Amino acid sequence: LKNISFFFSEKAVPVPGYVFVAGLGYYKVHSVYTDWETAVKKCYSEGANLLIINSDAEARAVTELMKQSSTFSFGHWTGTCRNSTTGAVSTIPAGISQL
Repeated sequence: LKNISFFFSEKAVPVPGYVFVAGLGYYKVHSVYTDWETAVKKCYSEGANLLIINSDAEARAVTELMKQSSTFSFGHWTGTCRNSTTGAVSTIPAGISQL
């Protein structure tokens, strides 16, 4: 799956590749297939987190970003993941400290 990272700061500008969506923050749709833990680490290394959708407006904005990046039909990692072996659920930022 690919990942969508979310970065928000009123002062800082994220690394290249992020798109600002007014009223919501910065987003980046990654184009490399990876597992969830690697996606978490990649986003964290960029000062971001995997996406957790908080509103209908954010869901619509992210859908448009995926369409624009030609990844709409692919699976995308988000900030919540269930371990297929243990059934444990990890979220951001708790997931980062466990990696």
